[in-house]
Amino acid sequence: METTDSQIISMISEGGAQAEEGFRILYAQYAHLIMYRLRTFGVKAEDLDDIFQETCLKIIKAAKTYNGGSMTAWLTTIAKNTAQDLIFRKQKAVSETIEFEETNFQVPSNIENEFIDYEFQNCMKCAIRDFKVNEPSRCFAIELQKDGASIEEISVLIERTTSATKEFISQSKRKLKPYLQTCFEMITQ
Repeated sequence: METTDSQIISMISEGGAQAEEGFRILYAQYAHLIMYRLRTFGVKAEDLDDIFQETCLKIIKAAKTYNGGSMTAWLTTIAKNTAQDLIFRKQKAVSETIEFEETNFQVPSNIENEFIDYEFQNCMKCAIRDFKVNEPSRCFAIELQKDGASIEEISVLIERTTSATKEFISQSKRKLKPYLQTCFEMITQ
């Protein structure tokens, strides 16, 4: 007799030996799906095992919240959220890589470059931090693009069409500019 998804989750929720058996069954049936989803969400090969383990821990912790819907959708959501958390944690400051075609500034020759670099970088880090807090999904999309993800890959991660993703990233960069404006003004004075 095959164990249903609801029975598997119920076993995991109970804890103890039942949980171990439930997770063993879940693993046998869904590990390949979770690994595949993590790869499609942008997890790099070197991070895959760690994120897979983290996803499994989140599944165990969230077992009591499973409402009996599609197991595949529920697991995919947990995998996606775990992958996004990883990507956010692993991103370097966007300020070091964001380039704007419209931004052309000249550093005044009478100011030491070291001071400008230090102050400018601190300003940019604060601006990016504020943007990330206020616009996390927009920051996520920009960071993905700067890390070399294709529009198609980003569209899967943010669950938009390719054309909607292009527009979203464009709008996101426009929304980021006011956060950075003070930093650019600081070095052009």
